Amino acid sequence: MNESLTLGLNSISGIYIWFDYLVIFCARFLPWVVGLTFIVDVVASHKRTVRPFLFSVLGLIFVVGVTGILKALFSEARPFEALDGISPLFVYSDIGSFPSGHAFFFASLAIFGLTFHSRFTTFYVVSAFLIGVSRVIAGVHYVGDVFWGLILGVLVTYIYISFFKQGSWEAH
Repeated sequence: MNESLTLGLNSISGIYIWFDYLVIFCARFLPWVVGLTFIVDVVASHKRTVRPFLFSVLGLIFVVGVTGILKALFSEARPFEALDGISPLFVYSDIGSFPSGHAFFFASLAIFGLTFHSRFTTFYVVSAFLIGVSRVIAGVHYVGDVFWGLILGVLVTYIYISFFKQGSWEAH
């Protein structure tokens, strides 16, 4: 089912050039827009203290570390390497396909936005989904990679926040 859903989503690429450009934007450039928005958002919302920013940055570094460990443990070929009929919109080489590091990271970022009561939380949530789906359409991830990246990003971030959130870190 994972392979058939991935093939189905990838099959809608290559039909319209404008759609392919939109997918490439969402997969490769929207992450930069979201990341910069998050930095400005957290810094501007908490002008008197850097604690929420540092808490988020340390959490996101933790998430990147967990993602790297999972990718090393579950080294899986990318769809364009493993499946016939996958035509990638861009070449992407990274250590393994599972889980999607982009989905993991941006799900985590969305949870931090929610934790700090950001007015951009909806933007972060929608962007995490768009980034993940666009990477499947682009042929660099399986649907399962993105699904589990989103789920694990939320869970690992929740655990991080629950474990480290104390009076000095608490978001108000």
